[in-house]
Amino acid sequence: MFYVLQTTLDKTRAEIERLRTILSADEQARADAFHFERDARRYIVARATLRSILAQYLTCTTREIIFSYTAAGKPHIDHMPCAFNVSHSHEIAVYAITRKNQIGIDMEYTGSAIQGEKIAQRYFSQREYEVVVSTPPLERHHMFIRIWTIKEAYLKATGRGIAGLESIEVMCDKEGKYTILDHDDDSPRTTWFVQQLHIAAGYIGTCVVEC
Repeated sequence: MFYVLQTTLDKTRAEIERLRTILSADEQARADAFHFERDARRYIVARATLRSILAQYLTCTTREIIFSYTAAGKPHIDHMPCAFNVSHSHEIAVYAITRKNQIGIDMEYTGSAIQGEKIAQRYFSQREYEVVVSTPPLERHHMFIRIWTIKEAYLKATGRGIAGLESIEVMCDKEGKYTILDHDDDSPRTTWFVQQLHIAAGYIGTCVVEC
């Protein structure tokens, strides 16, 4: 079983100050290092909310949450029975949490000005690229983001980071079910559940969970 939660990053100044007190000293220092106040606000809200969610899930205090990081920068908590992942875009953050299985989540704001077709041509497989360009023009941007979030969520779940983007291929059957092919995995033993997320208007997200 896994849980997906979300929060808005647009908070009042008083609420941001309250959430800031939840952060560790190094997290507060990181928030202070942001050049733009908007980015600092989003970081404070997203990180403090993550601490609060984990504390409730693990029945401990927010101060007891101590993050460690993999070589690729993925956060985790040593000696505590949970796996989690976070994604935020524009003014929303989403969180995925489970007891032990690997889990990844990614979300993108559809109003972004990214050039999906060019990115797909460079980083997607030929089959993925053909899916994108064969989609009707009004839906093409959303199709690109859909595939992108599946790939990102999987890479975040496995802790490999964006460097593995080109080795991951997303397939979709006639019923609209998505599967993931990992061309760098010579002996795939793990199967993955791909869950499309219903977040808010203007956002597309995916959660990928080890089965």
